[in-house]
Amino acid sequence: MPSDALDLSHLTLLIQRLLDAEVLLEADGATLLDHAEAARLALGQGRLEEGRGHIEQIARWMEALIQSRVLEASDGRAVLETARRLLSIEA
Repeated sequence: MPSDALDLSHLTLLIQRLLDAEVLLEADGATLLDHAEAARLALGQGRLEEGRGHIEQIARWMEALIQSRVLEASDGRAVLETARRLLSIEA
């Protein structure tokens, strides 16, 4: 799991863009942003598994939103792909 702040910043920016475009409910966006911030803090402190857990939560949350059709797949794809890419990188 990388601690690359740019990757996590990109993930946060993608979530924020969904909120700004009003395609993501405020409560869902807040939850996703909370996990992104928690991941950034954990990774910055070397707690890789904890950081990875928060990124996994983002991926699961996005999958659930898409599957339940709360969010269109095309709208959530970039967040989901970014989270999965971060999870695929070895520590």
